[in-house]
Amino acid sequence: MKIFKVPTDELPIELQEMLSEKLIISAQLFEYDTTDHDEYVVSFIDLKKDEMVELVFENGKVTRKKSISLVLIKKAMELHPVVFGKEIKQ
Repeated sequence: MKIFKVPTDELPIELQEMLSEKLIISAQLFEYDTTDHDEYVVSFIDLKKDEMVELVFENGKVTRKKSISLVLIKKAMELHPVVFGKEIKQ
């Protein structure tokens, strides 16, 4: 297996269209030696839904999606600022 960082303009066009209004955090390509297809794993912030999302895209469709609300992330940062590296200003 090989893993590559992928610029958003090199993602499949269907995926680029899905992500057009999202704030991209990272995009990776997973190439597998044992299968004939690749997976794209993309992390992004969806401000319309107020969530951070990680999705897996393969064979032209989303096959997995995980999300967490931005409110929950903010709460975690407030409760455990040391874990996140710095204090949050109120």
